[in-house]
Amino acid sequence: MNTRVRLESISSSLANSFHHSTEAQQRRAVWAACSAAVSQAGLQGGDVELALELLHYADGGDRAAVRNKLIKYSEQLDEQYFSLYEEAEEEMTPAALRYFRQARAASALALGLSSNSNELHEAIYEALIASDRRAETLQAADMQLR
Repeated sequence: MNTRVRLESISSSLANSFHHSTEAQQRRAVWAACSAAVSQAGLQGGDVELALELLHYADGGDRAAVRNKLIKYSEQLDEQYFSLYEEAEEEMTPAALRYFRQARAASALALGLSSNSNELHEAIYEALIASDRRAETLQAADMQLR
């Protein structure tokens, strides 16, 4: 599915603001959305903190290495989510939901670190999916786009 369509499925207003913003504004919106998602999902760790720092300051650090670590971390969290989901006979338990949200937050960070600006839509989408206070995360991202 087209990433713009996925973001529009959550908020056409945010997708429109994103479309009409500069790449610098988009990257700030990614940082804001990812910060909220990481906090709300309870995602922790050195690579997580480093990724947030790299997103916030835009320059420096080995973005590709951190991105690759976060992709692997997201995959591990997804495996834990799927395992718990299957054990519960395809019911979303609180533990499975926690792993799902953490996997989405890690994925959002990895996408945000991409040098390909076309992945920024998807980073915000993943951050919104990871959030349990979606309106708050959406507003944080939207403020950076104006």
